[in-house]
Amino acid sequence: MFATLLGALPRPPLADDVPREALIDACLELQAEHGLEPATDGGWSSDPHDVVGSWRVTAARADRLVKASVLGPVSSGRAAEEVRREICTSTEAFDPEFFRCQAYCDSCDCSDPNNLGIYDPDEGECS
Repeated sequence: MFATLLGALPRPPLADDVPREALIDACLELQAEHGLEPATDGGWSSDPHDVVGSWRVTAARADRLVKASVLGPVSSGRAAEEVRREICTSTEAFDPEFFRCQAYCDSCDCSDPNNLGIYDPDEGECS
């Protein structure tokens, strides 16, 4: 049994000019304090355009398992297949022993706050 964060955390109460890594550290500390694992960057990734790179930065700073956070197709404004292809291509190229390309991947958290539909695995998208 495990408990994990789904979606983003509010911005940690730190100065506006702190490095992005300080935000990630604060999010990891809060999740550890509450026993959450796998942990995430809390929505404060080091580079929102580089899922694998951001995961690596967060994983290097954590003392527990870390999952990648991925913005889903509805919220990103892209087709489900395009998001899936980008994730699978990136993850297979950079870290094949960690990531597995399936619906999205076993160690990714697909967050899609603008989507209120039901995921249809036959269609590969939410309806």
